[in-house]
Amino acid sequence: MIRSRSGKVTIVDVARAAHVSVSTVSRYLNSTVPISEEKRKNIAKAIKMLNYKPSTFAKAMRSQILYSIGIIVPDLGGYYYGEIVNAMVTYASKKGYETVVSVTNKVENWEDMTFDFFMSRRLDGIIACTPDLKSLQKLTKIGVPIVAVDWRDPIGDLEVTGVTIDNERAAFVMMKYLYSMGHRKILTITGGEKFQSSNDRKNGVLKFKEKNDDVELYITKGNFSDLDTGYDLTKKFIKENGKIVTAIFAFNDILAFGVISALNDLGVSVPDEISVAGFDNTYISKYSVPPLTTIEQPRSELGLTAIKNLINRLESSGSKVGYNIVVPFKFIERSSVRKVK
Repeated sequence: MIRSRSGKVTIVDVARAAHVSVSTVSRYLNSTVPISEEKRKNIAKAIKMLNYKPSTFAKAMRSQILYSIGIIVPDLGGYYYGEIVNAMVTYASKKGYETVVSVTNKVENWEDMTFDFFMSRRLDGIIACTPDLKSLQKLTKIGVPIVAVDWRDPIGDLEVTGVTIDNERAAFVMMKYLYSMGHRKILTITGGEKFQSSNDRKNGVLKFKEKNDDVELYITKGNFSDLDTGYDLTKKFIKENGKIVTAIFAFNDILAFGVISALNDLGVSVPDEISVAGFDNTYISKYSVPPLTTIEQPRSELGLTAIKNLINRLESSGSKVGYNIVVPFKFIERSSVRKVK
C-alpha cells in the first residue's frame, strides 16, 4: 500500500496510485470537470485500495481546491524566467499541485488567449511574471488569487501580491559604484518601457543623477526580449558619438554581453577604454571576458517566494493579499569595471 511519509493517506497518495495528477483526483472528488472513464475507474480503485475515507478529503471538497496553478511567463529561452519557473514547478509538485505554463512572447492578444485558456482549466490561482497593469487588471477578472513576479503595485488597488527586488535601489547602488570608480560619463541601456523592473531601474539611475550634477548621463531604450539589442545599440552609439563615455550600464546581463561583444568588434578594450556593468548575475556572467560586474537577482528565491505565497493563500483563508514582498539583491564586483582618474 502506498502512503505518505506521515502515514496519513492524502490526495497525493491517491493520485500516485491511480497514475493521474492531483488536480484530476480533485476534479473526480468534486465532480467539477468530466474526466475519462478509465481515469475514474483507476481513481476509484486507488481510493478503495488505500482506504481513503471522505473525512480525509473533506477540506478539499469544502474549499474546492483543484490543485492546479497557472504560470504566465514572457519566454523560457533565456536564463531568467527558466530559473524562476523551475523553482515554482518543483515546489508546487512537492505540494501536490499541477502547474500549467503559458509562454506569451511575440503572441498577439496573448491576454485574451491566456484568459480563455486559464478559464477553461479552472485554476486555483495564477502567477504572472513581469506583467503590465492592463494585463493584471484583466487577469483579476478570472476571480482567483494572483501573485506577480517582478511587480510592484504602483496604485495599490489590485488584490495582487507582488514579489520583486528593489530595482530602483539596485540601479542606484550600481551608479554609486561606477561613480566611486571615477566614471562621470555613463551610457545606460534600458530593458523597455513595458517592463516595470526596467522603469524602476531607470528611476534609480535618474535619482542618482539628480544628486550628482557632474554626471553626464546618456539613456538608450533597449529591450529585454531582444538578444541583439545590447550589441546593436552599442555599435550605433559608438559609431555616432565616438568613445565619449567611460562606462556602460546595461539593465540586464544579456544586454551587457551584447555590449561587450560590440565593443570588441569595434576594437574598444573592456574595461581599459570603456567599463561595462550588467544586472541579474546570470550563471555565465562570471565566465564572460572580462567577468561581469553586476547586480544579483535571486531568481530561484523569487520563484519560490511567489509559489509559497500563492499556495499559502489557497490553503489559508486568512492570508493577506494585495501587498509587496521585497527579496534582497546583492552587488557583485568583478573585473569588467576599472577605476579611472
